[in-house]
Amino acid sequence: LSDENGKLLGKANVAYSNKQYQEAIQYLHSIIQSAPNANQAWFLLAIIHEELGEELKAFQFYLVAAHITKKDGSLWKRLGLMAKNLNQIEEAIYCYTKAIHTDNKDFDAVWDRSYLYYEQGNYKKAINGYLYILKYCPNNTHVIKEL
Repeated sequence: LSDENGKLLGKANVAYSNKQYQEAIQYLHSIIQSAPNANQAWFLLAIIHEELGEELKAFQFYLVAAHITKKDGSLWKRLGLMAKNLNQIEEAIYCYTKAIHTDNKDFDAVWDRSYLYYEQGNYKKAINGYLYILKYCPNNTHVIKEL
């Protein structure tokens, strides 16, 4: 971030900590206008909207931050859960897939995505996910029960 945007981010953080959300949002929008790849601004914007109870907006802002950050598997998994809770199943599958791409041994993400495929009736993809887990964890009784 530039010095100016760094100062704005500091002001946004202070406004956020004082629960002056609209003021913080204005600072963050200013940062994003001049530095659209400033993931800290997108992330704080998401946190604010989450605290305001605006889950869909929060999800969308977290999604932008995740795309900028790219390799944060835990954020992608969190987004998968948020999308599922918002009943946006395709988005949830997408997010779990991104988490798996950051760590192909993240069997929780594989499990969650497989379960969503199962709920959609996409049994072939669900089974492939469960079999993938069994390949590395052959004694996983939870997977065996699902199959």
